[in-house]
Amino acid sequence: MKAYILIFLVSIFNCVNIKETSKEDVTLSGGLAASQARLLALTSRSHSIEIQLTRLSNEKLMLAREQNSIYKNLTNMNLSKSHESAQPHKKLTLSQIENKKSEINNLIEQKKNVFKKLIDEYNQRKEEISEKEKELDIKINQLNRELEATKTMLEQIKVIINKDIEKGFKLFKS
Repeated sequence: MKAYILIFLVSIFNCVNIKETSKEDVTLSGGLAASQARLLALTSRSHSIEIQLTRLSNEKLMLAREQNSIYKNLTNMNLSKSHESAQPHKKLTLSQIENKKSEINNLIEQKKNVFKKLIDEYNQRKEEISEKEKELDIKINQLNRELEATKTMLEQIKVIINKDIEKGFKLFKS
């Protein structure tokens, strides 16, 4: 009985497991302590993955906010600034009317060009944000798969630890 206690204590502190083949013949192999070390390592990795997922989700949220602010800036742009107020009582000659008409047409063209440039910049930035979001989605999916695999391994290690503990108790009961 004293030999079993000594072997059990050695197995816990030296990362070995007790496997009883007969009452006199006891073999040692890697087990309980090693399984606990793996459990701690996998738990640490699981938490690390969850932190990375949170960081990537926050980056994705920031990209969505950036795209929203760019869109708001585009829609809030005021293209209807008037440069001169109309003077209703002043009579204009035909040449003055033609000059005013050409000035207004030039202003309209300038506004159209500015608006077109802003829309092109918006579309370009939107495409860049879309590409970054796709990259983040890929990374998030990879990390989710890795987290799922880590959780599966954690469950397997817990089962192994429970079996090792049961073997240890059975050893002392005999």
